[in-house]
This record gives sequence, structure tokens and C-alpha cells, in this order.
Amino acid sequence: MKNIRLLIVDDDEDYMVLSDLLKESDLSFEIDEVNSSKLALQKLKKNEYGCVVIDYLIPGVSGLEVMKFARGLGIKTPFIIFSAYGDAELVEELIKQGAADFISKDELNLDVLQYKINAVVSENLPDEIHMDG
Repeated sequence: MKNIRLLIVDDDEDYMVLSDLLKESDLSFEIDEVNSSKLALQKLKKNEYGCVVIDYLIPGVSGLEVMKFARGLGIKTPFIIFSAYGDAELVEELIKQGAADFISKDELNLDVLQYKINAVVSENLPDEIHMDG
């Protein structure tokens, strides 16, 4: 399995937690980390990512806004949005707006993270790359 290239966007110390968690993963990740929406968009314009894991609340604009900007630029990378404030309405709205998935910070652990990333990345691979099992 080749590396899954991830972009993690979080202004909080938590993003250290995300990348540390993923280092424990069975999957191989290549991780870029940024702490602002501006840097996130710069990275997205330059690089191809399998997935973006972004905090809903980042300085400047929300994770949702970053996703909309990216879509406006024709970037189809799946976004997983995470937040400490995951009420059902917010989650529904994010999914409706095109987020691939949502993780609330209190359910954030390696299993959940790698499962969700793997699910959205697999979904977005060309069919011939799908692995059975």
C-alpha cells in the first residue's frame, strides 16, 4: 500500500496529537501540517492529497470555508472535518456541504481516525486500485 498523503489543518496543539496518533497507525501516511486556512489553500494548490483533516474552527475562516474555496478551485480532495463542538445539526450541514466525514474531538482516537481516513481515501481511488479485504 502506498503512502496516503494527508494535509492536517489545525491551529491547536491538537494537531500534534493527530500526527502522533497516525504515526502509530498500520497505514502509511505522509503528513503535511499547517495551522491556518491560508497555508492550507497554498498547500492544496501545490500538492495532491488523499485527504484533508481539518479543524472546523481555525483562525480566519472555518474548515468548511476552506473546503468551499478548495472546491471553487476545482480541488476534489475529500475533507474530514473535526471539531470539539459536534452537534448533530452541524454534522448534517457539513456533510450536506460536501464534507466526506466528521470526527468530534471527544471520539478522536487512532482507530476512528485511520478508519475514517481509509474509508474516504478508498472511496476516492480509481476503481482498479481498490484492494479486496
